[in-house]
Amino acid sequence: MARIVVCSDGARGAAFVAAFARLDAPVTVASEGGEGVTLDPLRLGTVLPLLADAACLCWCFGARRRPAAEFAELHGNRLSSLLERLVDSPVRAFVYESPGRSRSGGGGAVGDDEVAMAGERVAEFCRRKRIRFAVVESPDEGGADPADLAAAAARLLGGGAPA
Repeated sequence: MARIVVCSDGARGAAFVAAFARLDAPVTVASEGGEGVTLDPLRLGTVLPLLADAACLCWCFGARRRPAAEFAELHGNRLSSLLERLVDSPVRAFVYESPGRSRSGGGGAVGDDEVAMAGERVAEFCRRKRIRFAVVESPDEGGADPADLAAAAARLLGGGAPA
């Protein structure tokens, strides 16, 4: 199985390491301020070098742990820029953790409509560019289960779900 790169926030980095360790594939987990490989998802220059020999990229930032404007930027312009760069990389499978709508109520957070539409934009882009993809919806503001994201990556790469 080909190499998988998992990009996540620092708070869940260890959970992603554990979930993806069950796969029969080399995995690099890069997180903000975590141990091991670090990145800043708002600076794509820290992400792009990780893609050099990756077949699958998992963009796991669905947990709402950032200020609203930064969160909207991450799932808006930064996500769009990242997708465009995938075309010229070896990545042929993309797993996106979609945060969906904010459940905090009220008039909605900054950029919440754009964030809610991000999964649809990922699907449209990947279909158009013929990149295999999975959009895993976060059931709550804490993010999706890392095991669900690992299973999605395994399916995209033809390895089935992890045991």
